Amino acid sequence: MISSAGTLIVAALSKDGLVISADALSTIDGGRAVPSRPKLKSVPGVAGTVSTITGVGTFLPVPPHGTNATRWFQTAQPTFSIEPIVGAGLATNGDRALDLPSMSAIADKAAAQLSAYLISDKPIDLPSPKKVCDILVFRYDAVTKVATRFRCVLVALPDSSVRVLEHSLKHS
Repeated sequence: MISSAGTLIVAALSKDGLVISADALSTIDGGRAVPSRPKLKSVPGVAGTVSTITGVGTFLPVPPHGTNATRWFQTAQPTFSIEPIVGAGLATNGDRALDLPSMSAIADKAAAQLSAYLISDKPIDLPSPKKVCDILVFRYDAVTKVATRFRCVLVALPDSSVRVLEHSLKHS
């Protein structure tokens, strides 16, 4: 498996709402930067909500020998990705305000599924503990003019299990 990492996210409140942007590159297995897949994911049916995973949230199969790495990275089907787990959890949550219990449940589910993947696919040798990724969710309510940001950090332990190290929910 190969992993991708490297996301720069900028979020700022403006007079018209919340502006969120992301860079366009990812690093493959800690090596060279390549053009990335889209990093900001809207949640279908849930207005004003965007999620992203920073760090290592997507794992791809190793490309066949001689394959163009950039093209492979952009088109290969992931063997595992946290994005659909987060997206499904947010879609289930719907338009309800983001709250720490429901967001923590999404983070716990992502950690459990990533842990199962790492243990069952090919356990990885990691120093203890190693940050794997951050899950970030931004929501802007145009009626109340309130922006909410959820962030959690997932860490992998030497046995390849993954845990939520910290999480926070902030309103502006």
